[in-house]
Amino acid sequence: MLILDDRSTWPEHIIDQLNTDAVIQLCKSHEFMEHIVDQPRLVDIFADVDSFARDHGLAGYHCTKQAESSLFQSTGLRTLDIAEHHAWFRELIREHPDVDKELYQHIDAQLTYWQKNHTGKREGMIWFCLTRTLVLVSGTESFFKYFGGEAVYFAFMHDERVAPILEKIGVPVVVEAKINVADLTVFRQWAFGRTLVSHFAHSQNPDFFIEELEGYASSWIPPESVIAVHSHEQFVTSLAAGVA
Repeated sequence: MLILDDRSTWPEHIIDQLNTDAVIQLCKSHEFMEHIVDQPRLVDIFADVDSFARDHGLAGYHCTKQAESSLFQSTGLRTLDIAEHHAWFRELIREHPDVDKELYQHIDAQLTYWQKNHTGKREGMIWFCLTRTLVLVSGTESFFKYFGGEAVYFAFMHDERVAPILEKIGVPVVVEAKINVADLTVFRQWAFGRTLVSHFAHSQNPDFFIEELEGYASSWIPPESVIAVHSHEQFVTSLAAGVA
């Protein structure tokens, strides 16, 4: 399995191509991938990285909160079906000790309204950070703070009664999974190779801009493809120590 920002997972034939004088000089004399992306030597590396990822799978990191009643290493990760997800959440929240009948009716009504006005843009998807440091950016904070994912917490982030309950439920985790690249959508040509090479370039030139990467899978991630479920705190600490 390839981890784009973990050199220990890079195959030898790609490392050998990176460690040539010509590639190192490109990295040292530029700061952005856009300036060198058309170089034939790099295009060959991009193609080899993409080929290796297709053959061996790619690591992805899903940011969320895990409920004790639904462990990802047993259930896997499902793509978003808004109606199904809301039905599951309704059953869970109905039993919460802080939710009385009146509050449950309020939650139910808000979910119905949100679903009715939902754009559907994330339906059938499950999103991943494809580099580990992307887990640490500010855009992931709400996934670790509120339970239920965007399909739930968007309706209640500013709700003084419900938001605190979503903060109480579950524990923040980073789900590390092996993804089939054929089922993964990203938004840049040669995305895997560009990201990997940018990390190598940064190791040669601290001013080189690292291209982080995210994408979404369109199929269920089965339990056997869940590599680990890291606590958010442990993941951040390990990454800072260089051992995640």
